[in-house]
Amino acid sequence: MVGIPVADMLGSPLSGWLLIFDGALGLHGWPWLSLIEGLPAVLLGVACLLILSDGPRDAAWLSAGERAWPADRIAAEQERWAARHDAKLRYAFSGRTLAFAAVNRISVRSIRLLER
Repeated sequence: MVGIPVADMLGSPLSGWLLIFDGALGLHGWPWLSLIEGLPAVLLGVACLLILSDGPRDAAWLSAGERAWPADRIAAEQERWAARHDAKLRYAFSGRTLAFAAVNRISVRSIRLLER
């Protein structure tokens, strides 16, 4: 709950200070603000891609049991979901789905014609 006020307390003076760089290297102050304040987020995103593993089975810092437990839970959940949601392409083109799509299309088209 304190994070937003603290971020404002620290970020506002930093933003004001970065706007002083108006004209440096041919950039106005606001591009400097965007570049410098956005750089940590970009670097953290790249670091996460490089450092973090793709799943619990690949996590080297977990023991074998700690790796197996979440992986088994994820696999079981995916099996339950697949059993409940037997989604196949033929269901997308069923009569009911096409009827709803047609009603939607006609409704949107009618509204657009009435707006003219």
